[in-house]
Amino acid sequence: SGKSTLCRMLRHLLGGTWVNQDEFSHLKKAAKRSFLAEVGKVAADDSVPMLLVDKINTMRQHRHEILEAMDAGVAGDVALVQFRHPMDRPGQWERAKKLCEERIRARGQGHRTLMGDEPKLHNILSMTARGVEPMTPDEL
Repeated sequence: SGKSTLCRMLRHLLGGTWVNQDEFSHLKKAAKRSFLAEVGKVAADDSVPMLLVDKINTMRQHRHEILEAMDAGVAGDVALVQFRHPMDRPGQWERAKKLCEERIRARGQGHRTLMGDEPKLHNILSMTARGVEPMTPDEL
């Protein structure tokens, strides 16, 4: 979808620390806890000008967990970024899903968690798209 590309670019342009969920996948069951702990640690470091969190946030629970991990940190603004295909209508993800699948297949093994030769890739992306929960007013 381009999350890591955007985070890499913003880190280069604006500075800050990039915390990528994929870098914790090798921890298996401890991955989520370790990722959120790192988000909290970086958020609490007042020498970090910007925290870039690289994780899919299609569900309210995902967003809530990240914001909760950041709560004990330094005060600052939060921006949630949602990637959409410009030709998909609100609540629709068909073109975005197709584009993601094409990009993932093209990168082959060039990713830590979702490989281009994954036979269930289409189903994984479809399930993710079906599970998208729109941001609520209290998240904006």
